[in-house]
Amino acid sequence: MATVGLNEVVKVYDNGVLAVQDFNLQIEDKEFIILVGPSGCGKSTVLRMIAGLESITEGEISIDGKVVNNVSAKDRDIAMVFQNYALYPHMTVYDNIAFALKMRKVPKDEIDNRVRHAAETLQLTELLDRKPKQLSGGQRQRVALGRAIVREPKVFLMDEPLSNLDAKLRVEMRVQITKLYQQLQTTIIYVTHDQTEAMTMGTRIVVMKDGIVQQVATPTDLYNLPVNLFVARFIGMPPMNTIEGRLGKDEAGLFVCAEPIGTDSKEQSTHAVDSVKLYLLPRYETEEVLAHLDRPVILGIRPEHIYMEPEDVERYSDTKLQVKAEVVEMLGAESYLYLKTQWDSNLTARINDQVHDVRYDDMITVALDPDHIHLFDYETEVSIIH
Repeated sequence: MATVGLNEVVKVYDNGVLAVQDFNLQIEDKEFIILVGPSGCGKSTVLRMIAGLESITEGEISIDGKVVNNVSAKDRDIAMVFQNYALYPHMTVYDNIAFALKMRKVPKDEIDNRVRHAAETLQLTELLDRKPKQLSGGQRQRVALGRAIVREPKVFLMDEPLSNLDAKLRVEMRVQITKLYQQLQTTIIYVTHDQTEAMTMGTRIVVMKDGIVQQVATPTDLYNLPVNLFVARFIGMPPMNTIEGRLGKDEAGLFVCAEPIGTDSKEQSTHAVDSVKLYLLPRYETEEVLAHLDRPVILGIRPEHIYMEPEDVERYSDTKLQVKAEVVEMLGAESYLYLKTQWDSNLTARINDQVHDVRYDDMITVALDPDHIHLFDYETEVSIIH
């Protein structure tokens, strides 16, 4: 297998569109790297540049220590799995998987061994004589994976391979690809816009926005330690809640005075009666946080860290809020509560029971877990808690 390096890579299209800017990433051997971000963020462009299907404007790409800027796609020893399967409709499953090996004039016995081993790994043995039109979407995607596996490349590249599947098949194929990675122990670079795929599959995740890398981290660090508000909101479902306010300090400690920011003085006075002090733990009193005293900030809290049980509200009385229930979604083992604060901000809480006693328009008291509060600079949206 191989390492992959991208150093100061830039992609500008002929029409002047800057698709990727100053992309830096070192991928270690046997890593499962996920490139994730909204549509148009440049993630597929990065993958295609690694594959050699797109030229780079500036920078350097290396595979296994060798610079490949001027190496053609067929000579980079990579295999790519596309979103649309790209199978030959007139060939059997066996011939589709074997096609690239035949083109390379690999001996027939070796081709047969590789194809049957890949088919067994992907549970395709019973389907080898079928044509693609006789297969389901999940089976076709497994054939596309098999075609990549038999080549035994240095790097696997996957460009949103599950996006054409229905929800149930996506879950099944997600598990299948993860198992495949664990068996092959190979280097995989995988593009998706689905943050659930990213969080469940990758050893490290690269979050992109507007062609720029926002953060590179493990799924756990990405979820718990987002570097900015975009990452915090993009990773996690439901997304992180945000509350605008001003950072202050009194005899009781450091707090965020929750109130709308960016309104004029008249509107500020209207909302003044609705402001609420949400007190922070002493460990938040770092030099960087204190530098934001009397300045606007954004407080972030994950849905699972908003509590409504009376004992929790009492325990965390320094961060309690009065809210109105707008929608309650029962999901079996848990429920989502869509709430409206007294200053007209929206919050979502994930509760680990069915919340039978909460109804539309109910006024309830909730509390924020002070151990899991995030703070972001209002202007730059960069995290000020590390």
